Amino acid sequence: MQLELYRAHDRMNYILDHASSPMLVGQGIKAPEQRRDANGAVVEADAIEIGPKQILFAPMNADGQFGNWHYIAPDAASITETRIGVEGVRDDFRRLAMQPTVQRSGNITATATSVDTAKAHSALQAWAGILQDRLNEALAYVAAWMQVPDTVTVVVSTDFHGDASGVAEAQVLASAQQRQVISKAAEVAELRRRNILGPDFNPEQDELQIASETTGLEPEQPIDAVSGNVIQYRSG
Repeated sequence: MQLELYRAHDRMNYILDHASSPMLVGQGIKAPEQRRDANGAVVEADAIEIGPKQILFAPMNADGQFGNWHYIAPDAASITETRIGVEGVRDDFRRLAMQPTVQRSGNITATATSVDTAKAHSALQAWAGILQDRLNEALAYVAAWMQVPDTVTVVVSTDFHGDASGVAEAQVLASAQQRQVISKAAEVAELRRRNILGPDFNPEQDELQIASETTGLEPEQPIDAVSGNVIQYRSG
């Protein structure tokens, strides 16, 4: 797919390169005469000046027909189709790259979705496991080269069960927390797994913010605004 994307871009660049340099055609006009030296070799030809602020004359040819100047270039529709083809290959490439992490859409059963998700997660977990082994092996080589104890271990996360699009799961978690099936901490942890809460989310700071928002601003006892003393109300 990557090679096909390169080929598609190459075809588009080739077409654009030729489309940006159209060919001038003199229809019914005699070509400029070439000048030759004493040996018969072509040394130069009568130049035709083209471009802005230039006039091209189209004289009558030998058949009594007036000539015509025009440009020929690739059809604009073919350029559009080529660009659309490149975009299609790029979109297919992106979908293929995301295939191990995205569930299939459509009218499929929950069992099929679970099986497909398990297969995708197993592939990702295998890749993560290979990465973890190679990193630990690299650290072992570095430790041996530096002659230091090999006490460092790399841990690569293999938890791919949380999906960023799990809005329905977030609603289930919220319902479970309200019914006291799970704690607030568990709900926050599951929301973080699904990337619903951003990476900068701090549970401790959030608890302090919630406490400051829910704490009332009214004092437990009435206080005089000038002296700051507690106001004593007399009965009767």
